[in-house]
Amino acid sequence: MRFYLTISLMFFSLFTQATVYKWVDADGKIHYSDQPIKNSETVEFKSNTQNQIKLHTSKAKSSTADENQQSLTQYDLSITSPSEEETIRDNQGKITIMARISPESTGQTCVSTSDGWSCSWHATN
Repeated sequence: MRFYLTISLMFFSLFTQATVYKWVDADGKIHYSDQPIKNSETVEFKSNTQNQIKLHTSKAKSSTADENQQSLTQYDLSITSPSEEETIRDNQGKITIMARISPESTGQTCVSTSDGWSCSWHATN
């Protein structure tokens, strides 16, 4: 369907090229139009000012993208400390959070966000 639409648009665009006319009014201002005006002259464009659009054909998705999607590991993160409903008190506003990641992973950086603040941390399982 897209192929036929593209071909038809390209076909009809051949007929949409308009002649450009240039004229100078009584105040000396230069005007351009696609309609001929009295005392106007046709503007000829150089070949390097004409836009040439190259259409690239889309490639079908390869099966490697599907394989990569399937090979992604699903991680489970659970917070071990503080426990649910535990009061956190620190005069400097620091919070220590301990979490467990399954399956175990080392050397990965995680990011947590809360109320617009983000914090990155390093997994050390």
